[in-house]
Amino acid sequence: MPKPQYAQKFRREWLQDPALKDWLTEKKKSSGISVPQCRYCQCVLNLKLSDIKEHGKSKKHLKNAEAMSTARQPPLPFQPVKTSSQTQITEGQIALFVAEHTSVALRKDIGNNHYSLLLDESTDISDTKYLGIAIIYNDEQKEKIVSTFLSLSELQEANAEGIVTTLKKTLDDFGLDLKRMRGIGTDNASVMVGINNGVYEKLRKDVPDLVLIRCVCHSLQLSVSAATVDALPRNLDFLISETYNWFSRSSSRQATYRKMYNIINDNHDPLKIVQACQTRWLSISTAVERIHDQWLELKTHFDVTRHSEKCYTAEMLYSMYSDQQNLAYIKFLVPILKDVRRVNKAFESNDADPTKLLDDLVLLIKSLLRKVILPTSKVDILEGNIESFISPKPYLGYDFEQHMENMHKEGFAPNQELTVRDRCIKFIVKLVKELRQRLPNNVEVLQKMSLLSVENALRVVKNSLIPLMELLQLPPQEIGAVDSQWHNLTLVKWTEVKDTVLFWNEVNKYKDASHTNPFNDLAKFALSVLVIPHSNAKVERIFSQLNIVKNKLRNRMGTTMTNAILGIRAGLKRAGKSCFEYEIPAEVSNMIGTSEVYTRSTEIVLKSDSSPGPSTPSFGADAGLCRWRPTGVFLYQYVTVGELMGDARWKMIYSFEQTKHQTKS
Repeated sequence: MPKPQYAQKFRREWLQDPALKDWLTEKKKSSGISVPQCRYCQCVLNLKLSDIKEHGKSKKHLKNAEAMSTARQPPLPFQPVKTSSQTQITEGQIALFVAEHTSVALRKDIGNNHYSLLLDESTDISDTKYLGIAIIYNDEQKEKIVSTFLSLSELQEANAEGIVTTLKKTLDDFGLDLKRMRGIGTDNASVMVGINNGVYEKLRKDVPDLVLIRCVCHSLQLSVSAATVDALPRNLDFLISETYNWFSRSSSRQATYRKMYNIINDNHDPLKIVQACQTRWLSISTAVERIHDQWLELKTHFDVTRHSEKCYTAEMLYSMYSDQQNLAYIKFLVPILKDVRRVNKAFESNDADPTKLLDDLVLLIKSLLRKVILPTSKVDILEGNIESFISPKPYLGYDFEQHMENMHKEGFAPNQELTVRDRCIKFIVKLVKELRQRLPNNVEVLQKMSLLSVENALRVVKNSLIPLMELLQLPPQEIGAVDSQWHNLTLVKWTEVKDTVLFWNEVNKYKDASHTNPFNDLAKFALSVLVIPHSNAKVERIFSQLNIVKNKLRNRMGTTMTNAILGIRAGLKRAGKSCFEYEIPAEVSNMIGTSEVYTRSTEIVLKSDSSPGPSTPSFGADAGLCRWRPTGVFLYQYVTVGELMGDARWKMIYSFEQTKHQTKS
């Protein structure tokens, strides 16, 4: 009986053979069978070791192998550069110009101080779900509260558990202590503020004294939208939106309107009619104001256009602009929306005094109520029943009242005036109710922040900070120390008495004769309260920058590159420099054009650092060209022109290990 024939299979040991490993590869057929293939000749070989070795000696193979030989390729003529040349400096500046900004040692600036985070989620052009994180902290060197970009982290799951997991990992990567987080600012999404399984509730398990601030800018926008829908006629929304649509898609219509406007207004050009959209906070204010200022010109334009274009939309818009009731509503809305927008801008600002922001919001609510309630009434603006104190004929503004008086002279019926006034009163009442409902849950904390204003702190007789410290769950021994220092604060003559943040930074740096700070506990507490967020404007700006950086032409950009560019932008802004005026350090520019640029991973000896926190490398930490993520191993990235243009060869990554002080082989 003949012996059974066994089919030879591909053996991976062949790939380790010194005579074969340079050119032999494994190829899988569609049937799943692996066969040997020559890398040089691009041909499939027989499944016999002897045939494979014979192929390696053939003339065809030797000829193809000669063309691929590294001996024919001369080494790159890298020369060490000892001094910085203007070309290298210019090349480094071009890299900064491409990215526009740089990232500096953020973790070093934060130190062990308290910080707050702004959180929001969004999707980029490639449908990648991101968690945008901005951080607020006190920079002791610059003596100011800084709000800046921290990270753009990819979300695997867009639920509360996924957000919390991603957030904790990001904080760990940056070496930030979760327990030092004072507050978080979010929008009003249920995944963030849900009372059972929201992000805030999950974080409170680790940080019990965490303060949640719902974005006031979001609340103002939602309140105005809800009041408009509930109280005002729907044709106003049609009037505002269709006026924008009429001009937005036609340059000829814009030119025709501009010519007519010039004739009426002595060659002055009109301001652009803007869109009232939900994604841009209180854009309705600017839209209503532009339409109000150009009411006569728009009415005349649509009067002419309805005859020339025979357009039904123009006919409808002309009839609306001819209705004096619509103009009355517009005149009523302009001053109210202007006040709301002013408060919104204050909360969006990075330079506003945090101790006075809530006062601005309360002042807005009081000014709204004063229009509709009886002057003698004493009602709690945050909790009182407004309907019980409504004035029978409130004064709704000079322009509105003058317009109503002119309409009376033209025969406007009293019952129609009553309808218009009732709608306006209903709008104000609804707006106030929405604002009260959407105020931050921790409004008590924000109210008590005013105690830390420089005006109040320097009073001899002042309110105690104990209720605020109890709200933030400070330990009893710390409350006693802060309270004692609070009452002794007026015993020293201070110089920074106009700005709250500068004042508390001065208190934080004060030294007595023994070179100790007798107000250390008080200053640390005050600065930790001042970093509590008040709006989500910064994280919304991050997503606006994301859409600029990662656009249709660069939709394949990865998360690492996107974070590097956004970090570079934020870093130079914190440093207060522009790309064209930034000075490239000699240590960095010397490496441009050398073989070090092509090094993928290099271990560098660290100088010992006895201070807590991450060690600092012997170069580049203050250069501003390094993007770093403090973890167990610190990652520094130097972004050059080639990397920004997508060439991975131009990326220099230096890995620093905190506890090791010698170079690995």
